[in-house]
Amino acid sequence: MGREKQYWLLKTEPGEWSWDDQATNGGISEWDGVKNKQAQKNLKAMKFNDLCFFYHSGAKARRVVGAVTVVREWYEVGGEGVVDVKAVGEMRRPLDLKELKGDEGLKGFQLFRQPRLSVVPVSKEIWERVCELGGGFEGDGKEDGGGDDDGIRAFALDFTEKEVNIVMEAGAIAICLGVEAATMATFDNNAYSSTLPLLYRISQI
Repeated sequence: MGREKQYWLLKTEPGEWSWDDQATNGGISEWDGVKNKQAQKNLKAMKFNDLCFFYHSGAKARRVVGAVTVVREWYEVGGEGVVDVKAVGEMRRPLDLKELKGDEGLKGFQLFRQPRLSVVPVSKEIWERVCELGGGFEGDGKEDGGGDDDGIRAFALDFTEKEVNIVMEAGAIAICLGVEAATMATFDNNAYSSTLPLLYRISQI
């Protein structure tokens, strides 16, 4: 059985890195520049396939505008820890901070308690409530009534090594595993295993 998905909120100044920037060129980018120790700890705790709200910070722009997913876990570039994230979809209705604070279902949201924290953990209940308020996000599978609650089809991977290269293109995910053994389960009710290097191409997510 796969691990439980985690949820997060990532803050960025839109003048430095906006949703439009994130969504271009395939939507994949490094999430870097995190200096605060607690925020770094949260970044390091992120796992592949976790979901994150994309939040514009700054006095005139404080709002949830989209969602991204983690496609590469913590690694270091030039001594700085980063993760790679991919744009999943823009919020159907962006939610500003004032509206979020006014909702009874979001009491206890760490975004309110630690307003300067740039990488914020989000409970599943708060994630679902924010999505409800904003009408979800494009690509969450809700247009046709399908998909999981969080919009990403669940699958679990167990590997003997951590070296995983992930390529996302044209609505499909190609996962190249340079390992000697791997198991994949809970995808379309099929289970796969092999003792050879593996290539999985998962489409229609």
